[in-house]
Amino acid sequence: MFKKIEFILAIIFSIIFFILIVSFTFEKSEDLIKPLTPSPSPTQTSETSPTTTQPSYPNVISSDNIGQLSEIYTFDTTKYLGHSSEIRSIKFSHNRSLLAAGTVDSQIMVWDTTSKKLKYSLNAPSLTGINSWWGIYSIAFSPDDKIIATTDNSVIELWNSKDGNLIKVLNGHTSQIVTADFCNTSDKIYSGGDQTVRIWDIAQGKEIKRYSGITNGVSEFYCSNDGSLSAFIGSTAGGSSPYNLVITMVKYWQTAYKITVPINWYDFNAYHYGLAFSPTNDLIALQTRRGIFLANPKTGQQLKGPEFDIRDSSIQYYHSPVVFSPDGKLLVYNSIDGKITIWDTLQQKDIYSFTGHNSFINSLDFSSDGSMIASGSNDGTVKLLGINGKK
Repeated sequence: MFKKIEFILAIIFSIIFFILIVSFTFEKSEDLIKPLTPSPSPTQTSETSPTTTQPSYPNVISSDNIGQLSEIYTFDTTKYLGHSSEIRSIKFSHNRSLLAAGTVDSQIMVWDTTSKKLKYSLNAPSLTGINSWWGIYSIAFSPDDKIIATTDNSVIELWNSKDGNLIKVLNGHTSQIVTADFCNTSDKIYSGGDQTVRIWDIAQGKEIKRYSGITNGVSEFYCSNDGSLSAFIGSTAGGSSPYNLVITMVKYWQTAYKITVPINWYDFNAYHYGLAFSPTNDLIALQTRRGIFLANPKTGQQLKGPEFDIRDSSIQYYHSPVVFSPDGKLLVYNSIDGKITIWDTLQQKDIYSFTGHNSFINSLDFSSDGSMIASGSNDGTVKLLGINGKK
């Protein structure tokens, strides 16, 4: 009897519980199917969105704002080294946060471009044991900005860009290396010197390939931004009259074609020609003391470039740096009186000149974002140029 009553009560409680669950679920479902009130759109909100203040100056140096270009900072070697030392080479890191400079007495300085503070300085001879008479002839950053490569006499020095520690020294060239470049790779480095252009494996620290037989030696070597083309300057005649000065274009390490430079562009007193590709690979520039030879690197067709004559036999170690802006529209070059000049490649004319150094300029570079130009001079200073005081 009692079992029967318990069974009936259990059924009753189950029915009541089921009714409560269904009722609760139905109320929730009503809430779920109520039409949503649309959120106010940005144009409907009663609060005004904060406006972004645009900078009062354009970041990128261009022909449109070139009149606003001015000096924004000067790094003086006397301040950092205790003595004035001629600047041989300079280079921005790819992310433009660092600026490296090498001097005639083989000192290396690296600055933070934002704070303008010296990050570290290196006395290369004391760290490598190499006594140099040319100084730090070239500087390059690896594409990932982790390594700084410098050339000192016949060796390549590899440094950790973060702390300046020496990674390794690459030996093999028999005389002065004029340029070392990563050519858009982080595991290899290319170098031009003596009568060869060489490729080195960084991890192994060994030469892995060589382009040789360059008569009278390599006076300049340069890689395009994407690494697909490289070029070097050599000559095919001996003596003091290199009547066949040639720019040899190398594609994937095979000779693609050669550009013979007209004799009126020769500079018999030059020890260092300036050579550069435009970022789009449609122009190659060669500076001598008679002007800048511009050509299409694929066809060899000569184009109009700046013409001048600044030959002076008393200046034996004159460098002729030349550099393109990141968009290839501007070409920056130097002169022996410490002047920086900018050539518009589209208008084919000089559009700006700046005189700030007290001696001739050995090295020039454009930051990767196009906002700064750096110049290094025999007066022992590195100068930064920007638009409207851009820091």
